[in-house]
Amino acid sequence: MNEVHLFRGIPGVGKTTLARRMTNFVLAADDFFESPEGYKFNPMNIGEAHADCQMRFFCCCETKAKTIAVTNTFVKNWEIEFYLRVANSFGYSIFVHEFAAHSDTLRKCAKRNVHGVPLEVCERMIADFEQIDEKAYSFKFTKVTNHVVKV
Repeated sequence: MNEVHLFRGIPGVGKTTLARRMTNFVLAADDFFESPEGYKFNPMNIGEAHADCQMRFFCCCETKAKTIAVTNTFVKNWEIEFYLRVANSFGYSIFVHEFAAHSDTLRKCAKRNVHGVPLEVCERMIADFEQIDEKAYSFKFTKVTNHVVKV
């Protein structure tokens, strides 16, 4: 059975590191900001970056890629909903990986994230983080919540 793994959590928790251990198909909105000169984030293009990630995800599903991983913060439920619905429509087994970051590890996550997201933004993300209610969906997916940040 083909699988989709969606990784959610604040920057620096290890989403991409774990995803790369699972598959070569690792997608993220941040990919949009990569260039030969390195990572160049522009908040004016965040919508375009997410649309690009969604399009690439859809194409991977359409071509029946065996294992696909998407690593985004997915702080709000609406941010992950597209991926859940598309994966379900293509018959994928879906796994949502949630990374727990606590106040004692928050500073280390903010310091080690590769995109330079400041501590204040990471704190806001944790405060705004919405839990996914599996009962809200008419299809099944597996929540993997035992990921704890190792620092």
